[in-house]
Amino acid sequence: MAVKTREKEFKSKPAKEQTKLGTDIRTAAKNNDVQRVEQLLQDGVVPSLADKDGWTALICAGEAGATETCTLLLQYGADPKGVLKLGEYGMTALHFAARKGHVETAKVLAPVSDLNLKNHQGRTAKEVAKAEGHKDVEKICRPAKKKE
Repeated sequence: MAVKTREKEFKSKPAKEQTKLGTDIRTAAKNNDVQRVEQLLQDGVVPSLADKDGWTALICAGEAGATETCTLLLQYGADPKGVLKLGEYGMTALHFAARKGHVETAKVLAPVSDLNLKNHQGRTAKEVAKAEGHKDVEKICRPAKKKE
């Protein structure tokens, strides 16, 4: 199902149902419950649905190191450039994976992420990984060198 069609259909649901489904997919993503996330997506839940603070299922999965869930969400069109709006604003799924040292998750997220995005502290995901001592993730989050 196309992302726009999915969003239109989802928005036609009652607000309470949208809120519950959003909570359900974020919780399932955080727990790396791939089957539940897939079922919710097949039922029409928007993959980049955010709560009031900006938390999406992909950000929850990135923070938890839920690699399989990240892969699934991306296949359904989740936005890897989605950022938190409150609290640790500017943090993406990749920033959280970098902070926690989730190597495999970073390998999935880095190729589709904007590696130059900066968080509330003015740090890229690479700089977050470096600050936390995760050298392996730091290498994954290094932007490709521009060709002369």
